[in-house]
Amino acid sequence: MHLLYFRFIAKVLFDTGWLPSDEPVVRLYHHGMVCDEKGDIMSKSKGNVVSPGVIMDQWGVDVSRLAMFFFAPSNIDIKWKEDGLAGAQRLVMRLWNLFEELSPKVRDASGKSEAYKPLRRQAHVMLARMTQAAERELDFNTGIAEVYKLLNAFDELKPDPNTDEEKAALKEVLTILSRMLAPLAPFVGEEFHEMLGGTGSVFKAGWPEFDAVAAKADEVEIPVQVNGKVRGKFLISPDASEDEMKAAALALPALNGITPKRVIVVKSRLVNVVA
Repeated sequence: MHLLYFRFIAKVLFDTGWLPSDEPVVRLYHHGMVCDEKGDIMSKSKGNVVSPGVIMDQWGVDVSRLAMFFFAPSNIDIKWKEDGLAGAQRLVMRLWNLFEELSPKVRDASGKSEAYKPLRRQAHVMLARMTQAAERELDFNTGIAEVYKLLNAFDELKPDPNTDEEKAALKEVLTILSRMLAPLAPFVGEEFHEMLGGTGSVFKAGWPEFDAVAAKADEVEIPVQVNGKVRGKFLISPDASEDEMKAAALALPALNGITPKRVIVVKSRLVNVVA
């Protein structure tokens, strides 16, 4: 009924000259409902509602928002779990520790650099995924998953910037991270922006610019299936031709002795051998 009301009112206002369009929205998006731990939709009439105010008082706004975003895509019903808040809090603390450690070392850096290529690649992959989520399906959980991958890359590399090139590369990565996080976690987004030397609000700083070259992997892992079952994997350039992928797959030791009837190649993704 609410959808009928707001559309009817918009058309009346259009007919009277108060609105430039007779439709109230460009795109109608139905978000999912929040369910309790039993799977029942939360409702005041049922008395099974968890108060957002209580949650935010205990955990903070950013933790509460990140937990909700990470549960599922925005159009899917979610089952509320307290564990999600604890996980989101750990994520915020990992981010805070990262910025507290590195931002004083890089805040004065400028320019672009090719240093720390794995970090820059993951940062731009993360940016592309979050941009797609914002512009299309609002599945921010996939973008947050890329944030975890970036943090894991930091843990693996343990960067300690000494040169101007290293500092510039890390500042680029942290700047992307701070601005991309801001719509989901606005308070830490503002804090991280300030830590990096940003002035004014992070929301006036602009969305980061995607670099397709930086996001491109040097090698991709290709699974090889034989009659639908994975029998091995190999690494190859993402620009490799179908013939090169086919040759690399058939050269795997696991395929030794197999006579293929047909080889199906999905470029940069899969080789399927029909034996």
